[in-house]
Amino acid sequence: LMHVLLSGFCRRRFFLRNFISDRRFVMDKDKDYQSALEKSDLKISPQKVSRDQWKQILTAEQFNVTRNAATEKPFSSKYCKLNENGMYTCVCCGATLFSASTKFDSNCGWPSFFDAQESSVITRNDFSNNMVRTEVLCKACHAHLGHLFSDGPKPSGMRYCINGIALNFKPSSETQAAAAADDDQSKN
Repeated sequence: LMHVLLSGFCRRRFFLRNFISDRRFVMDKDKDYQSALEKSDLKISPQKVSRDQWKQILTAEQFNVTRNAATEKPFSSKYCKLNENGMYTCVCCGATLFSASTKFDSNCGWPSFFDAQESSVITRNDFSNNMVRTEVLCKACHAHLGHLFSDGPKPSGMRYCINGIALNFKPSSETQAAAAADDDQSKN
């Protein structure tokens, strides 16, 4: 009996049943985001946008991922294979999050980066789906972006596994100039 009680499965179920499901420990999104912000020494105020306003601004899938912490289907993002110079920004508030120079192909099904722009994201523990992970949020508006893992390439060894639907891509001026030149040539 003692062996069964001490097994990992039983400990995990006990923890989930008695702590995570307890109302005091259920993550209240607004309070948890505020707590994460306070711990991160945030210098800018988060945008005050209600859930109803977000529903009007975002597509249904964008809202589900960024505001309900859902995950898009693997390999469904147009950014998985994109290899252009530029910056990735938050689909909700436009904050610059990742440089294309830090993007790499992890073959996990989501755009992956080995580093974020300085002070652009915050992290918190995520205990959903019977897993312990590190959630990545936009520091400016608290949009759920994805998760952080410690199996990335050098120099950081980190992998920011990000939902493409939570991002917009802004090509660099070089990329924009090349695209404009190609467009001009195709018109002639």
